[in-house]
Amino acid sequence: MNQHTPRSEAGAIAEIDSVLSEIMKEDEEAGLRVLEWANMKFRRKGSLSKAYTSTVKASPVFGEINDLPSLFSAASPKVEAEKVLVAAYWFQVHEEYDELESQMLNTELKQLGHGIKNVTRALGNLLKQKPQLVLQTKKSGKAKQARKKYRLTQAGINAVQRMISPSPEENENE
Repeated sequence: MNQHTPRSEAGAIAEIDSVLSEIMKEDEEAGLRVLEWANMKFRRKGSLSKAYTSTVKASPVFGEINDLPSLFSAASPKVEAEKVLVAAYWFQVHEEYDELESQMLNTELKQLGHGIKNVTRALGNLLKQKPQLVLQTKKSGKAKQARKKYRLTQAGINAVQRMISPSPEENENE
């Protein structure tokens, strides 16, 4: 049998699932780092199939959420860091931005009436959490106030998805 036989899609998914499940049981942070690495290595802007993209955007997570105000309302963020996280999620996941700038996030939050006093501090709080919800990807200049660029981690994406997903108790009451 040829050693270079292509794997089936289902077989590849099963193998990845097995390996990541094992890693996540041992060390969840290590598993998240592996996912982050794989996402960065293999992500190609616009390369996802249309079927996959439409499935993701039509999933229960997005439901009727088709703009940032709807997402913000569904998530109901309480503190400044959560507000920034929700805005970052919108731009990275829905709008497919590769990198996010603090000024852009705060400008959009101001449009919603939820401007942040110190957006860089809010992003810093997300950077300090374990697991990290945001990564700093670039810094332009040497000054403390230099422009920085950010990207959500999978943990950050998951955090927002938990905020917008109905809890089991809510489903029982419907």
